[in-house]
Amino acid sequence: LDLSDSVLGISLCDGALMAKKQFTAGDVFGVNYPDGKDFDVGTPPNLFEFTKNRTNTLALGVGDKEGTYYVLDRRTFKVLWSRRVAQGSVVGGFQATAAFANGVVYLAAHESLAGTSLDTQIPDGQAAMCLGTREGLITLQSRARTREIALEVATGNVRWQVTLPGAATFAPLVIANGVLFHGDANGGLRGFDAANGTVLWQAQLGGFGYGESGVLGGNLITALSIAEGRLLVSSVPLLGS
Repeated sequence: LDLSDSVLGISLCDGALMAKKQFTAGDVFGVNYPDGKDFDVGTPPNLFEFTKNRTNTLALGVGDKEGTYYVLDRRTFKVLWSRRVAQGSVVGGFQATAAFANGVVYLAAHESLAGTSLDTQIPDGQAAMCLGTREGLITLQSRARTREIALEVATGNVRWQVTLPGAATFAPLVIANGVLFHGDANGGLRGFDAANGTVLWQAQLGGFGYGESGVLGGNLITALSIAEGRLLVSSVPLLGS
């Protein structure tokens, strides 16, 4: 049974497989299989519900590294709607968990600066080793862009969208008091007005100098959370920053 690149519904009682939805079949990838697409499901699903035409629907939403966000019926895993947000790659597409509030899901997916797959920046046959190289880190920190988009969960209609050039996004989006928080792979931290996508403030974590590569080497932001009125940020210094 091929369950590669799939979302599964598993019974808590006996572990039985109750539902499944596969996005990319036969996707084998690794150091010994560098030609695979590596389009796995790169984020945890979001659970939400909505009412449309007087019918209440329990749903789940999830994005894969191919760059498409899907909203599924939580019981049957039937696709209710989907939207392509970015061009996928080994290190691209969705790798940042979405945020949800007030009937809107907020997404972040990354691709190359040119709007193509980041795979075009990686030498053939070296994708599985890319992140462990200086060139791979530079690709994530300066040759990528993130498309951030707010979608109505009932319809998939766009509320707003912005494109952030310069770095990939791995940290989850978080939202509180009408502010959407975003952190990128080059230490860029931003607060957006969740209603319209306006940038309310932004900051840079580390990397104020330039290295031999000529690019800003900021801190890769890996996680965000909110507690007691504070935004908590986890980050990793890269490229000597």
